[in-house]
Parts: sequence; C-alpha cells; structure tokens
Amino acid sequence: MKKKQLGCIVWACFFLHHLNAENQVSVSAKSTYQSVTEVYSAGPNVRKPVMIPAVTDYGQAPFYRGVTLSGLEYPGTFESAILQRPDLPDARYFVAQGMNFIRLPIRAEFILPNPDDKANLVNEVYLGAVYDTLQKYLASGLTVELDLHNSMRFCANAGGTGPVGDVMDPVNQHCVILTPDQLSHLWTLILTAQLIIPGIDGVVRIADLAERYPTQLMLGVMNQPFDYSPAQSLSTAALFTAEVAAAKAIQAVAPKNIIILSGNGFDSLRTWMSPITGNSKIFTLDALKAQKLDVSKIVIEVQQFFDWSYNGRNQACNHYSNYLSFEEDVGVLDGAGTDIFGAWMKQNKMPVFLTEFGGADTLADGSPNQDCRQDIIWMLQYVDTHAYDDKNAAGGGFVGWALWHANRHNQGEVPFNFLQQADSSVYDGKGIAQGSANGLMPAVISKYLVPPK
Repeated sequence: MKKKQLGCIVWACFFLHHLNAENQVSVSAKSTYQSVTEVYSAGPNVRKPVMIPAVTDYGQAPFYRGVTLSGLEYPGTFESAILQRPDLPDARYFVAQGMNFIRLPIRAEFILPNPDDKANLVNEVYLGAVYDTLQKYLASGLTVELDLHNSMRFCANAGGTGPVGDVMDPVNQHCVILTPDQLSHLWTLILTAQLIIPGIDGVVRIADLAERYPTQLMLGVMNQPFDYSPAQSLSTAALFTAEVAAAKAIQAVAPKNIIILSGNGFDSLRTWMSPITGNSKIFTLDALKAQKLDVSKIVIEVQQFFDWSYNGRNQACNHYSNYLSFEEDVGVLDGAGTDIFGAWMKQNKMPVFLTEFGGADTLADGSPNQDCRQDIIWMLQYVDTHAYDDKNAAGGGFVGWALWHANRHNQGEVPFNFLQQADSSVYDGKGIAQGSANGLMPAVISKYLVPPK
C-alpha cells in the first residue's frame, strides 16, 4: 500500500479529533466505532450478555496473574486491529481459571499520523475501541495494563514493503526512534483525547478511567525498546530520559496510577544485569527520585522467553539440567552463584512485573514439550521466591506476571498463542479460535492460580 493511500485510509477517510490550545476537542458529528454488549450466539445463554461474574483477589504477591490479550497492536491497518479487539468473551476463560490481570497492547501509529504532529490529531475510531475494551475490563474487576507496544519506534512504513508498525525491520520500514517530547506528547493525547462513542454516554477520556480505577489501570510506557546499532542507535541513557519524560506527562494527568517502565534490550531479564544494556545501573531508585517522579507509582517490567533465541518465536525450549542452570542462563545469577537480580530488586526497593514469558506446550510432532513446561515452572518458582511483600516494601520483588499471549483469531506466532480456549457460542457464531498449545493451562499454569469463588 502506498503512502498516499495509507494516509487516506487512516487520516482522511475516518473522523479525527482536533485539540485546541485549551485542550478542547472539535468532535466530528458521528463516529464509525460503536460500543456494543457482546451476547452469546449459541448455547443455553443465547442472546444473554457475556459477563465476568467474579475475579480472584490474591492477598499476597504475585498479586497480578494474567495474560496479554493481543489484537489492538496488530501490525497493518488500524481497521484490522479493531477487528481483533479483545472484549469480555476473550477474558472470560482466563478469569475462570483464576487470572485477574489483562495486558492490553496498543500501537502508536494508529493514534497519530506522525510523531511530530503538533495539531493534536487523534484517531478517535481507534482510541474509542481502546477505551471500550478498557472500561469493560475495569468495570468487571480486572486489573489492566495499557501497553504501548512500539519498541520505542514509530513505523509509518513510508515507502516500505511491510505492514505499518513493523518494528522488527526498523530501517526498511522507515521507523524513527521516539524522542522524549514525542513520547510524552503521545501519552498526553492517549489519556486526554475526548471521545464520543455511540453506546457510551457523553464525552469520555481514558484519563477518566484512570481516575475512576486508580488501582486497576496501569500504564505501560513502552514495550521492548531495543538498540539497532549502528543503523538506529538507542542508548539506555537516552531511553531512560524519554521514559521519564513520558512518566512525568502521565503523572500530570493520572497521578494515582501505576506506571510501568521498560529497560533496553527488549526488556529481557537475561540482560537486565548485563553491561550490554546497563539497565541495572541506569534504572535505579535514586535516578528515578532525582527526576522528581512519584517513585511509589513506578514499576519495572522484565520479560523472558526460553527458546534458543530468547524471543518466543521457536517451538523448542532450552533444556537445563537443574534450577541452578536455569537461573544462570536467564541472568539472575553471576558467575559465583550470587543472586544479583534479587539483590538489585532489594537494593532499589523495586517492584517488578514479569510482563511477558512463555513457551509452546507441544513440539512439532505433537508430543508434550517437557522443556518448555519445566522452564515455565522454574520461572514462576523464581518469581514466587522473590515475590513483593507489601508489608516490607523495602525488599522489592515481583508484583505479578503475564503470559504471552492469546488472540481471538489465533494470529501471530502460533506456538505461543497457547492459552485461549475455543468457544463458538460468542461473536455471532464465529467464536474464539483455539490456541495450538492451550494444554499449558491445565498442565502447568493452573497450579499457580485459584479460580474465583
């Protein structure tokens, strides 16, 4: 798709918002997005609304246990992303197992026409869909992280051949690294854009949800930043500066909500303590305090996959002879066997969220993937051993975890769309696709969950 055609689809053929100097919105006469209540299309509850009756409340850390519901960040066009927008039926199965947390990724390219836009043009259709999903989950009692899933880049694909938002090929897709001003401006617009959504009364803002649900709505500044040296150099110091600017913009609008910050190197736990990223030396409590942030609302995220490339794209997982070997390989121990990541959390009094991890449940021949199962067990063992104690916050530790990932349409890396349960009784009979390895839920994950009463 050529640039001119893309601009028409996203920014001329759909309705926009324009904020003036007083941050008011000139709202279009109508919107192409409408909030609807999903109903059962088959079964004993046919035509009745799909609801989440109860959500598990964990009294000790990890307080948040859940899954990323993918879709709204789907690279391509924002229309495609909206078609994959998660709703209550997508979360219902996970809540029934005992999950209480949903990570909801979104994409910057579907919000603004370009990162330098100063006219405050906002795609109200896309943000309306984001708002709709958020408010449904929050009102149901779920905790949600709104995750900006852009790897610290804006990829409009000007002249490229891949989809919009293809950050894995940042040079050919004409991506640009977001500056502190661009990132803070983007988050201000996400929160303050005023939206009219048919099916929802009045003019609404995501900031209103932040105020209404201060302990449930978390804001993830940026997923998986990475350095693409020398073509696109992103130093960890520059990343810190940009994320701090965004965090200040967020706290100016939503001062009571948790903000999740990412390190360099794809958020990898394996390289958090490494001099390769320098994350542990730059993202410190003292450094955050020096920036005049409310550090009581700051959480650090890390991620970890267990295949040979550590990116979650391969079906086979690494084999470790024991738990100690696992700890060494995922970077939490030094050469002397000292738990350096645990010490870092304690020294910095830092709450940490494991926002992505996982593996495939079966191998290519369909047999059980014992290595992936064991790696997940050991990862959660480490999380439980270093769980955050809110009675002794000085110790830092893990506050939660979220598996990667589930998607209604079973798009993406199939081995890792592994938790969704097939359900043909919703979405007008089209139903929810079944992940290829959802056996991980009863085999492994259920041992760390308590179904709601």
